[in-house]
Amino acid sequence: MPEINECKCSGYLVQAFISDIKAQAAKQGDADKEPRVLNLWADPTRDESTRSSDERAHAGHVYQLKPTAQIERGQNGSQTMVYPEALGNRRKITVKDQHLFLAEADWTPRDVVLRFRNLFGQSLYAQVKLFTHVLAQVYTREQWENAIMVVPRSQRKFAVGLAFEFRNHFLAFVSRDLLVQDLPASERFDIHREPLKFLEALVSEVHKRFSPRCQRDCLAVVKVRELLHGCGAYTVCEVFHRAGLPVTLTEHDLLDNGSRVARLVLAFYHIAAEGTEEILPWLEKYKYHHIIAVDKDHRNDFAKFLKVYGQDVTLTTKRQKELIMEIQGGNSCYDAFEPALVKRGLLFGGWSLGRLAFGRDHWTKFIALGLQQHADADMIATLKNNDNIDPLTAYYETCQATTGDHSTYLDLNRYTYLLDPADRLSAARMPTILYRGVWKGRRKKDMACGQLYLHDIDVFQADAIAKAKALTKTVIGGTQLYSVGPLDFCGVAKIVPAQGGGPPQVHVCEEDPRFGIYYQQKRSAAYKSSSATQKAKAKKGKAATRTRRTISVPRAKVLASLQLKSSTVVAVTTGVPSGEPRKRRRKLMGDELMLLEPKRFQGIV
Repeated sequence: MPEINECKCSGYLVQAFISDIKAQAAKQGDADKEPRVLNLWADPTRDESTRSSDERAHAGHVYQLKPTAQIERGQNGSQTMVYPEALGNRRKITVKDQHLFLAEADWTPRDVVLRFRNLFGQSLYAQVKLFTHVLAQVYTREQWENAIMVVPRSQRKFAVGLAFEFRNHFLAFVSRDLLVQDLPASERFDIHREPLKFLEALVSEVHKRFSPRCQRDCLAVVKVRELLHGCGAYTVCEVFHRAGLPVTLTEHDLLDNGSRVARLVLAFYHIAAEGTEEILPWLEKYKYHHIIAVDKDHRNDFAKFLKVYGQDVTLTTKRQKELIMEIQGGNSCYDAFEPALVKRGLLFGGWSLGRLAFGRDHWTKFIALGLQQHADADMIATLKNNDNIDPLTAYYETCQATTGDHSTYLDLNRYTYLLDPADRLSAARMPTILYRGVWKGRRKKDMACGQLYLHDIDVFQADAIAKAKALTKTVIGGTQLYSVGPLDFCGVAKIVPAQGGGPPQVHVCEEDPRFGIYYQQKRSAAYKSSSATQKAKAKKGKAATRTRRTISVPRAKVLASLQLKSSTVVAVTTGVPSGEPRKRRRKLMGDELMLLEPKRFQGIV
């Protein structure tokens, strides 16, 4: 599942390249102010390499696509031709003969949208969907012809899903598994740029899910990834943490409550706004010409934007820590929500989600009493004007008027102030917790391939050893694997110190042939050594398989029950805390999402 901020980074890099080319052409008086597309390139799959008559493809190298190419890309059951349909696949005319120019790049929460212009001024679009971890890199012709084209996919350690050739550059969408797909244009609204259109689309999807034909016992952390475009494996963890939502919630528990949905949207807006306002400017310092390049010390720099995913502890306010401790002690059944974690969403004046999250009466109280003591004048003015009835608030307030359910799952007595400058997000520290699960009857790695229902999964809290292995600092520092974010990926160029001093070298791929055999052997030896270490650890781990227990206890005894040996992996099932509208059996959820959340219990969170 694509991550919204990674799509933004790719779209931003492509647009920056187009702007630079236009600026250079304008200075030189070049008539072609936009880069002209000459050819398309892609890496073959193993089967395509075996069957292909193209010498480069047969040898496993990236090769030039013909307009008659019939190769497909995408997920099973929804694959499309890798040669973009809008660029001549049906007419069998090469892009070079069409005189197409790359005029503009944009992004949606799941795609990078490329707009091309022909000689007649008509616009043609290619919407490149970014599955899992994909990055747009713009190579110079020298880097492409002397490195990417020379090193086969198996040795360079990443695949070229689709690449556009220009006069002096190549725009490549690089991935680990060739999951890059051209799709017909569709509307996916960015919550930060088009918040009201996003809410209209969300209300439509939520309303569909109220149909009696819909199975709504699936876990909300899975369903949210479908409802919020761009909310992928690690973004969903960040969203649930910022919204103060228990990971045990089912779709029914989440979507039937307006406050919880409002907090979910506020958290997603905050993350999307952070991507535009902070991550994109921050990315500039890692650009080497038009590609992203980092050294080994900078791979984990993206972790500064993560609160819980892959982190050992999370920094929060004293208020949220107190709420979490009360939940751990069995003295609370409320959500541990901290408004400071969704500050950008609360201060956006185009909607009234704060009123939906806290309730109309308490939100009015914030403005009338608490804010004057703890907020500046601009913030008070923003919130006073925050009476615009957005589609989501209107929908749920109508539902509440019908059902009479105005519950917020918040202990409103604890929110005497909204944002207190004295209670900073760094005032307290809380350990995170890792949840994992096994889809019954299937291997663990298959969990993310289908819908997960409560009766289909066996979920447990991972022990300290498993959690330590899942931390981003461990993944980056102790393995040859990659974590998350635009800086830590197989397609990112490596900055390598030069032998004997001198300027550093930028390796655009593994075994970059432009540099001496010394560097190639050094990189290859490091990779093989790390791989051998990982295999040895895996073999040792299988020999010492841990005991696994499933316990069913009253909720008040959960904490005591978890005081087991550190080598024990525990699955816990417990009753629903008092105050919940429905009593039913629930389970924790993890899967390959690597869900990390502050240690707390509700359901049992």
